[in-house]
Amino acid sequence: MTNRTTPIKTLLLTFCSLALFACSGNPTTPTNLIWQPDTQAKIITQVGLQAECIAPVSVYEINGQTTTVSQQGFFLEGGQHKIKAQGLVSTFGCPAVYIPRNYVTPPIEANFEAGKVYYLGMDHNPRSIRDWRVIIWKVEDRNGNAIPLDQLDVAPEDEEDLRIAQR
Repeated sequence: MTNRTTPIKTLLLTFCSLALFACSGNPTTPTNLIWQPDTQAKIITQVGLQAECIAPVSVYEINGQTTTVSQQGFFLEGGQHKIKAQGLVSTFGCPAVYIPRNYVTPPIEANFEAGKVYYLGMDHNPRSIRDWRVIIWKVEDRNGNAIPLDQLDVAPEDEEDLRIAQR
């Protein structure tokens, strides 16, 4: 009986080691699963506001590097980051014209401050698909208290993405 379980244990150990090794090679993929608010921002991607035409997103690139992150969200070192994502659009609750299922929007570039929680979504309210974009639609402090978007320290080039979120 021991002889049969040893190969399975070896296979599982090898698989887990390879998975950890793969994650450690990508600087945008967190190697720990516990948020470190002193150095990291938390990014939430799977919460949308369908009545406001803000869809969840699936992130596929951070700072020019293709990446795989959790569909629920992920941690990111504090600082300026450029994120590309696909919108997971549903017409339920949001009147819309024809919508491609996974429309790819222009990237969002923003300063993600350590200790804050950022909710990313795709604004698909405009009639023209060319105007759809990934936005930051909500920010919280590390205790879960909402921070008004107009109180954030935002670079001028990021203001448009926040204005859309404040409509």
